[in-house]
Amino acid sequence: MSEIIATSVQDVRFPRGWIPIGYTIPWITPPPAADTAEAQAAQRKIQNAYGAAVENVFAVLQAGGEGLAEAIEGANEKQDNILAAMHFEPEQKNPTFPADEKGPWEVNVAGKSLVLWRDSDDNLQCIDNYCRHMGAKLSIGEIKGDSIQCPFHHWSWNGEGDCTDIAYCDKIPPRAKTDKFPIVERNGMVFLWHCPEGSEPAWEIPVMEEFENSEWTNWTVTTEIIDTHWKELIDNISDRAHFGPVHDAPCSHFENVFEDHTALQINHCNSTTLGMLYSNATYYGPCYQITEWKGELPDNLAYEDGELILSRIQQPVKVAEGTIQDGYNFPVLDTDFNAFAGITEEDGKLITPMGDELTHKGKKVVKVPGPVHNVRMLNAHMPIDLKQLGADNDSFRLFTGVMIKKLDGIPDEDSEAISAAYAHASMNAFFQDVWIWKNKRFEPNPVLCAGDGPINKLRKNWYTQFYTEAEKNSADVA
Repeated sequence: MSEIIATSVQDVRFPRGWIPIGYTIPWITPPPAADTAEAQAAQRKIQNAYGAAVENVFAVLQAGGEGLAEAIEGANEKQDNILAAMHFEPEQKNPTFPADEKGPWEVNVAGKSLVLWRDSDDNLQCIDNYCRHMGAKLSIGEIKGDSIQCPFHHWSWNGEGDCTDIAYCDKIPPRAKTDKFPIVERNGMVFLWHCPEGSEPAWEIPVMEEFENSEWTNWTVTTEIIDTHWKELIDNISDRAHFGPVHDAPCSHFENVFEDHTALQINHCNSTTLGMLYSNATYYGPCYQITEWKGELPDNLAYEDGELILSRIQQPVKVAEGTIQDGYNFPVLDTDFNAFAGITEEDGKLITPMGDELTHKGKKVVKVPGPVHNVRMLNAHMPIDLKQLGADNDSFRLFTGVMIKKLDGIPDEDSEAISAAYAHASMNAFFQDVWIWKNKRFEPNPVLCAGDGPINKLRKNWYTQFYTEAEKNSADVA
């Protein structure tokens, strides 16, 4: 690693590390974050109906596949309701840096304006956006071979930050150099190495084996600008207590492991949206997190021939005493099934006082194991502005996305459709956080209690390394 040299206070207010700046793949328009409790309740009502339909699809698969086409049609209908209510636009094709386009593109990141373009080998190049000659934006210029030409006086600059040509002068001034920034394309995203001290990249962005893997769906991703400080997002690494109130997913096990530039969150929670979840969420540096997530839904009930009777929905609903315990409501897909009273849940499994041998309408009732979801979730952000530096608001661009492992036994087309719908539901759960962020301020000195999680350890021991000199980065944060 090169020697670290101190620079201005302005620069060091943004973290050192790989910063995601956009996608190379299509993304969808995100839902508006509901800003009232009533709006949140309305979204969840639509989400519940969709969740029951999706679980129906999985349960039909588990039970042998009979009625799959009808189940998928039902899930798609409920998905349309979600899209209409939440303003998703899944057909929008707008990757930030398409692989088949040259640019140029302007990006505002960490208080800087940068220009990116693809050279003759289709590699992305990135330099300061303002021409060092007279200050015009290079992003409104033209690409000439491997260089970007300024529209003001036709000075050309390459990806190394060197002036390569001046239209009206044979001699290039020795000082005709500008700042360059390392760029990496990986996992469907473009990353920029930001370091105020000018050091070379200190770690690599890991390659995801699941990306462009035929056993997994494509990313379903979205992005939007959040007008608050990005440290709100970082706090989620250690904020154990918010999972219950915000996501209806109280934790049964929660821990953090901090090692060098990585921060791992291990979380086991019982989600009313997605069942029992086991997740390992890892930050690779200050701005990029990938979650490996496995979900196990509770048992459903079905007739022996595969017809589904009961499927767990997403939100706890208060029902008549003695009918359902623990506040969970099971949607009755067979309207006569309410003759069965006393259905309860114990350790995630359905039981009844009538024992395991159930019959109804002359047919045997069986327990169908809940499906297991293998999911990868993207959570990344790009710091943009700081109020301390004169901007109207602290702000960052949020990137989030989902991919899941394809389902066995059904065509890829149907699997992609189910997976995309499932991704919408998962991202809506993530946007429950966005609703909070848009309705709070960053609290630099919070009053904490024992159940909050190691928030101070996260902030003071791990995250501060991205704002300090290199020799402090190796400090023990375990």
